[in-house]
Amino acid sequence: MISRTFSTFAFSALLAEAADFIYGAGRGARKKGKNTNTAAVKKAVDDFIRSLLSEKELQLDRKNTALVDKDVSSRIDLHKHLAELLFILKEKAQEAQSSDERKYAEYLFGSLENAAYTVKDWINRDNAKCFYWLEQEPDSNVNLWITPYSLNEDFEEKITNAYDSVIMTSATLAAGDDFSYIVNQFGVHSANMGVLKSPFDYKKQSILYLEKELPLPSEKEFAPALINRLQEVIEITGGATLILFTSIDLMKKSYEALKPKFRGIKFLMQGQFNAVKLIEKFREGPAVLFATSSFWQGVDIKGDALKCVVITKLPFEVPEHPLQKAIYRHVKEQGGNDFADIALPRAVFMLKQGFGRLIRGKDDRGAVIILDTRITKKTYGRSFIKSLPDAEITHDMDNVIRFFNK
Repeated sequence: MISRTFSTFAFSALLAEAADFIYGAGRGARKKGKNTNTAAVKKAVDDFIRSLLSEKELQLDRKNTALVDKDVSSRIDLHKHLAELLFILKEKAQEAQSSDERKYAEYLFGSLENAAYTVKDWINRDNAKCFYWLEQEPDSNVNLWITPYSLNEDFEEKITNAYDSVIMTSATLAAGDDFSYIVNQFGVHSANMGVLKSPFDYKKQSILYLEKELPLPSEKEFAPALINRLQEVIEITGGATLILFTSIDLMKKSYEALKPKFRGIKFLMQGQFNAVKLIEKFREGPAVLFATSSFWQGVDIKGDALKCVVITKLPFEVPEHPLQKAIYRHVKEQGGNDFADIALPRAVFMLKQGFGRLIRGKDDRGAVIILDTRITKKTYGRSFIKSLPDAEITHDMDNVIRFFNK
């Protein structure tokens, strides 16, 4: 089952559409009170959502989302409230004067019925293969979500069984030569797997600096030591540097500390402009771009405009979103290891994406600098290193200088 959702705004619009179809378009028909059943359904939904959001057991996070368990008890029987409306729509379909009118009545009937079933399933929350969550958007729309823990069944039904052959390609399907994460996610245990050689000569085109001296990110000395190392890197590169963060606060702190120390280099930070404008200004160079989240992937800057990518911390996700919380919890409940099975492979894939910002063509060359000492001090650091392209590896910043002076 692919994720199903019930949107209060979309449902209200659907009710209005049904009322216009049944009783005649326009507010005049509604004012006459002919559509009291649609009004009753809307009121029932509004009351249900209001009751739901007021429950003390429902803990919305800072993004106004929440994972919902059995202890949330607000109830509504939408089928009971919708019964009359669905009956009228069914009659309309049977009495339709044209195929278009019949199809439209059937569309409204099916859409309203599916919405009712989604709400019913969301309230019951009795499918062990799914988790249930909600989000309240800034415009007050509320979405109720039913999401499967695994894509296996959907992938098998809609992809594997639907085609004679399926080819899946991506730079981040494997951690090194290990495809186990993707195999388990999609259930493709019988697939033929292999890693194709890159067209780039990473040994000649790039150097990979792995930090060994900075404090661990969990230590209070990390931030000031990191900023000092970033200053050193910018002095070496003279700009053309993309610095990737996992923390907005650390990004801002680093930007504010370093910007006054340099002249003739443009300092840019995510949030000052939209992504397209930031990239345009960065290409004008010489520039240093401080960024998080979306800039770890999908950014394509070829040539001399980008010659250094700095990874400040290994990109382990903090499971804040209900989807993340549910999957982490589910893995542990199934006897798995949420760090080894979920957190580590996801971080490995994201680091590969970050590295991939540097070499975008055969003429590109530059350095990837990883300043998180967990990559050299922790045993799991080998998983990250093994997954990265076969660049020259160094722990000495003088070798980075020599690389750029070649």
